[in-house]
Amino acid sequence: MNDDVTWFLGLMIAFGLLWYAGGGLNKPSSKQPFIEGKVNGQTYGTDPFSKITSSSTANKPSTKVKNTPTPQSNEQMQTALQNAKLEADRIQNDITKLQEDKISSPLYGKITLSRPTNPGIRTKGTIIIKEYIQITASPNNTSPVLLTGMKLKSLLTANNAIIGKGVELPQLGIINTETPIFLPPGGVAYIYTGYSPNSMSFQINSCTGYLEQYQEFTPALPSNCPRPIDEIRPKDTYGFDGACLDYLRNLSQCRIVTEPPISLTYECKTFTLNTFNYPKCVANHKNEVNFYKSEWRIFLANTQPLWKDKYETIRLLDQDGKTIDTISY
Repeated sequence: MNDDVTWFLGLMIAFGLLWYAGGGLNKPSSKQPFIEGKVNGQTYGTDPFSKITSSSTANKPSTKVKNTPTPQSNEQMQTALQNAKLEADRIQNDITKLQEDKISSPLYGKITLSRPTNPGIRTKGTIIIKEYIQITASPNNTSPVLLTGMKLKSLLTANNAIIGKGVELPQLGIINTETPIFLPPGGVAYIYTGYSPNSMSFQINSCTGYLEQYQEFTPALPSNCPRPIDEIRPKDTYGFDGACLDYLRNLSQCRIVTEPPISLTYECKTFTLNTFNYPKCVANHKNEVNFYKSEWRIFLANTQPLWKDKYETIRLLDQDGKTIDTISY
């Protein structure tokens, strides 16, 4: 190899080392080798593609970039979806359990649970006198159904109460003996949240309408007491003139008379004061065939409401904890 060639190769190698030491391909001028400058207001030496790129970008309509969810919002959304699925699964499990319980309860179809359309809640002091639900026995039942020991339970709040014992024939002024409550075929029981106005759960009879005069029940006790005119016995007719008979004929049922008209005869006034009251009515009629009615008033003795005003589900459980019936409102 001659000296000229050797000298040229050495010069090229020297330039290569200097270029590499100056940054090589990473040097900005290597990426944009054109020289910028202006002559008479004209730009020269610029990247020939830059104007094309700038022009196309300028003519392109602007597009608003949508806000993408942050990782935190995505995590919150996933958590909400998981919670919703868990709640849906829980409700489905509850519905399935209710259906299974109904099928397995021997009392399913024999008694049903219901609630007044708008019972309302009213208190008198600490006594809840209006919140109640209703249990009805099927008229097709062949025997009475035992209510004592059954449980009422809210599916949403877990509030619950057990039906206790009651008094078949309530007496005034004495301690009444409680016995298990049996609901006859076609019978109805009103289950009150609060305390009883007469301090007991009791069965309705032909005379309990007298208790409504000085005590408040909701709904009102049936006014099916014997008619006053029918209470007259042959031995009572002495001193009963036309005015007395007219008075007794127009007297309302189940009403205690404290001040009969002074125009009545002494015998008529005495008969009125001694006959038209609850104890005397019971004494005269308790042995009659239709004296006891197929209705109970049962009180759970709570000072606070048990059931929600709306969006509530109440279950009636038998003595073994199986669901007999359910109401939702």
